[in-house]
Amino acid sequence: MVFGVFFVSFVCATIGVIYLYLKRSYRYWEKRNVTYIEPTVPFGNMKDVLLGRTDLGSIIRDLYNQSREKFFGIYMINRPALIIRDPELIKAIMIKDFDHFVDRGIFVDEEMDPISGNLFSLTGQKWHKLRIKLTPTFTSGKLRAMFPSVMSSAENMQKHLLKNLNNHSEGNVHEVRDLTARFLTDLIASVAFGINVNSIADPNAHFRKMGQKALAPTFRNGIVVFLSFMAPKVLDYLKLKQFDDDVEKFMVSIVEQTVKHREKNNVVREDFMQLLIQLRNSGTVKEDGDWSAETVDSTLHNFFR
Repeated sequence: MVFGVFFVSFVCATIGVIYLYLKRSYRYWEKRNVTYIEPTVPFGNMKDVLLGRTDLGSIIRDLYNQSREKFFGIYMINRPALIIRDPELIKAIMIKDFDHFVDRGIFVDEEMDPISGNLFSLTGQKWHKLRIKLTPTFTSGKLRAMFPSVMSSAENMQKHLLKNLNNHSEGNVHEVRDLTARFLTDLIASVAFGINVNSIADPNAHFRKMGQKALAPTFRNGIVVFLSFMAPKVLDYLKLKQFDDDVEKFMVSIVEQTVKHREKNNVVREDFMQLLIQLRNSGTVKEDGDWSAETVDSTLHNFFR
């Protein structure tokens, strides 16, 4: 009996402390005189996401449409976040003053989860340096040079559609969503990784299967994405990776094999992978029109960690 009373008191006290902590957290924007959308304890502005009624992207869209301010605050559970609506302010943050906005507030652990160490997730000086190094890879000249790879994938798509249209019969239904996803898979494989997958002709291509597994709307993937944005410290504590081990190994292996093959056989291809090889070997990306890359003796393991 005494234990039961103690336990109930402990639970009530814990709930009370959490409630007061969240109420205090929800004064962040008020203290700074920033317009904000009123949060709901203990969900913040993420109630429908936490209750499984909608996804994160949809709730952000709905919150965006609730205000006409140039910027306003929200709460991702107890984390304050700022939504920017003004195009000029967005341009200033992302371009002109980008060196002052170097943190994304998203989970990153390069040692435990190497793939998390990307430009979208990195923070501080690592993000700043990587952005400067990668910016030259997106010049109009380099993107124009990659366009033939895009056209090649588009032509495969066109041939597939024409073939199926010519063989059209009653009841012959084609899933457009899956077909466009396969097209994008081929496009990414060609332009980013420099490999020919042709999952349009072969829906069971291994590259396609790994991509599906990485992006599958499973319970685990949903939890990882949710925690990555909402509570990255929890994700770090639980040591959950963004992708399963087999997907991570496959992606790293594809890159390693591609780089080794190109350097061993002196293969030069006008794609994003070639620019990354330039960056890896010389520390810079060469001028438009020069796709060559020197070889180095350092191991790939350290580069792709």
